[in-house]
Parts: sequence; C-alpha cells; structure tokens
Amino acid sequence: MVKGVVRRYGDIEGVVRRYGEIEGVVRSYGGEMEPETRMFHLSIGVIPPEGATKDNSIKLKWLKDTFDDVGENASELEKQASCRAYILRMIGGWGSAVLATLYRELCLATKLGVISMGGCALLLQNWAWYHLSCVAPKSPKPWIFPLAQRFNSGGLNFAKVPHNDVEGYRKTIDHMMVEEFYWRPYLGFQHEVSVEDRATWTACTYLLCYHIVEKHHTDRVTLHFGLHQQIPQPPEDMKLYHEVNMRRWIDDNWTWVWREEINHWNECHNYVLQGNIVQGVLCHST
Repeated sequence: MVKGVVRRYGDIEGVVRRYGEIEGVVRSYGGEMEPETRMFHLSIGVIPPEGATKDNSIKLKWLKDTFDDVGENASELEKQASCRAYILRMIGGWGSAVLATLYRELCLATKLGVISMGGCALLLQNWAWYHLSCVAPKSPKPWIFPLAQRFNSGGLNFAKVPHNDVEGYRKTIDHMMVEEFYWRPYLGFQHEVSVEDRATWTACTYLLCYHIVEKHHTDRVTLHFGLHQQIPQPPEDMKLYHEVNMRRWIDDNWTWVWREEINHWNECHNYVLQGNIVQGVLCHST
C-alpha cells in the first residue's frame, strides 16, 4: 500500500507533501521518545518492543516489519505513520540528510543581513563544544551515548567560557591556542562502529536531502580522521547548487535531477580517504 502511495505521487516528495512536511517526519521518526513510555510521536499509540530500540534510535527493520503493509482499509493516521516510516527507510536514516541541511544553512548564514539559521543547530553546538575546549562549558555528566546528552542534562558551568555573548565567542576563538582544538575527541569512547560506517564517514562525496546538495570535503580535514593532512585540491564551487530551492523547483524529481551526485554517493567507497595514519598526538605542523 505504501509503495502504491509513493508511485501515485510520482516521487518521495509527493508523499511528503501529501502526508506532512519533512520536519514532521523527523519529529515522528527522528528518534524522539518520551522517556517514561518510550512512545514514538505517531499518534497511533505504537510502543516499540524490547530490542527494537537502542538509546534514542530505532532499528529500521522494526519499521519495515511494523508499518510495511497496513492494508487498504487503514485509517488516515495509520497511512501517515506508514508513509513516514517508508520515507525514513528509503533514505536509510537521517545522518547524511541532516548534515547536508546543516551545511546549506551554514552557507546561507554567512550572507550579510542574516540573523538566524535553520538546520540542526544542536549538532553544530555539540561539535563545537567537543572540539573547542575554549568555548565548552564544564559538564558534571560522564561521556554517554548519544554524546549530546552530556551537554543536555543541566548543571553546565559557564564560569570560564562565553555564554550567550557573540562578541565574547569571537574574541575567544580569535585568541584560541592550537592545543585548545581537539581533532579526535571521541578516541577511547566505548561505542562499536562498523568498518563500513567508518569508511563512509571519510568519503569525499556529495550529501543530499531532496533539493539540497553539499560536498563533504573530508580531504580538507584529514587530521579529523587520524591521517596526515596533505595540501588538498581547491574546494568545489557549489554556487549553482545553492541557487536550487523548493520555491521554484517544487515538482522536480530529485532522483533524476541529482542522478550523477546520487551515483557518486552510491560509489562513496571509491572516494574514501587514503593516507598515512598519524602516530602519537595529533598536532599542526610548524
């Protein structure tokens, strides 16, 4: 039934327009759970069973088994939930889509006159606090997974760092010392990551989310992946990509428009970073 709905509307965007904006999908299946009931925000009262979740994430197989076929006589709410689950399964999770959106918003935020930005600001904030010790508050919480929980549980101490102070942040970063930037703050953290996932992270490829295409320039930050930094090639000019938006191209089939970029992503194993592993403490060359 769900696949029939997708075919009916031509592409996945048709389903999104019919059954709610993408933000609604994220809220419904982005991993948000009520801690007391472990109840997903689906409006149909579905509670994932034991083993279907881990921390604030959910297994895609459970989504498929639970929502793949709701029947022709399903209610409107059941159809919405099934389509949202199908969308999430099709894109295989939100990691690269969230990152693509954040990259685009960061680019837009550099324009004069812009006073706000969209995207996953929580991801950006946590990246900064884990990598830049000069702006990170002190947290009484241990390193737990998901790592964002360390700075999301209260009790933060901002006594020695700026807090809600743009000028203070600028001054601090301007005077930041080399040793105050941590290239690999997660080393030693006990969390199993598959070899395939590690390879995907280092791939210098495109990130896509419907109309958004951004380049994941891992070749410019190889120290972040434990490799010696070589002089990289000039970054790709993304100006034409940034001119594409949902106001003018709302009915486009993005799988066709971005077919070359999608093929590049599908072959990301060919663009994995190669190089010599840094031995010892990571630091800048002088």
